Amino acid sequence: MGKRVLGLLAVLGLLAWVMAQRVGSAAPPITAGGEWFNTAPTSLEALRGRVVLLNFWTFGCYNCDNSLPALRDYYAKYKERGLEIVGVHTPEFDYEKDAAKLRAAIAQKGITWPVVQDNAYRTWRAYGNRYWPAFYLIDKQGTVRYVHAGEISGRYPKGIAALEAQLEKLLAE
Repeated sequence: MGKRVLGLLAVLGLLAWVMAQRVGSAAPPITAGGEWFNTAPTSLEALRGRVVLLNFWTFGCYNCDNSLPALRDYYAKYKERGLEIVGVHTPEFDYEKDAAKLRAAIAQKGITWPVVQDNAYRTWRAYGNRYWPAFYLIDKQGTVRYVHAGEISGRYPKGIAALEAQLEKLLAE
């Protein structure tokens, strides 16, 4: 393996380690400061008592789009049991910063859960996030209990199974 590949693997391993360090700690607040969609502005404090699946995504991301069926399934299956999904839309490109384009994408993609616009990367940085998509599972007391970076879809079914197992565990607590 070349030095570049080994270097890249080391960096990716370090980033995954940084994200994993969030597990067991209090979830940072949502400080995006942008527009909210599908809800009035909310906070993790207001959602205390519910399990929250925080999803960092952007509407131009192929892997984020591929994760939507699993998210829709979770929301339909678990919302009444205490799940809330909060999408943190953190744009990768300038065109994704436009609120009207984001609103249209939310409608076109059939996203019904709350979404907040994080154009300034405030919440992204608070979580030490580095991936689209990324999922942070927060328990009813506000502690990050599980982190998954990358697509959850039929292409990567282990991600779906692992996230869903953690989700069911937290809902049962």
